[in-house]
Amino acid sequence: MDGHDEEGEGGDDEDPCIPVSIEEICLGSDGQGAGITLPSHQRCASHILQLIATTDAREALRKSPAYKKVHDSADEKLKTWWSRLGRSDLKASTIQSGLGVKFEVPGETRWNFEFDAKKRVRSCLQLDAL
Repeated sequence: MDGHDEEGEGGDDEDPCIPVSIEEICLGSDGQGAGITLPSHQRCASHILQLIATTDAREALRKSPAYKKVHDSADEKLKTWWSRLGRSDLKASTIQSGLGVKFEVPGETRWNFEFDAKKRVRSCLQLDAL
């Protein structure tokens, strides 16, 4: 035989899966409560750090016009440079072979991508100064 019984479908007609509602699981069959609850909402530490960093940075830019001018100038230069790196594999590989470092082009998704990219540029500038 091929493992099926003679009726055609391999055994009992009973379904081993019994549907249960989520209310019954959380409240219990008596409806009074089984003590099962979801944990309270916890904010993600990375999200909290992002809020702190962006708020503090925005405040510093607002309070100091001189800092804002230097920041905006440097930021514009870096964005232009990253844009060129993103469009040209030749430029990216030339920079990588010359400096021994691959520069990632930051995305728009998270603040730390841009932070890490700026940190890498800064560390290369500090190495050149030595």
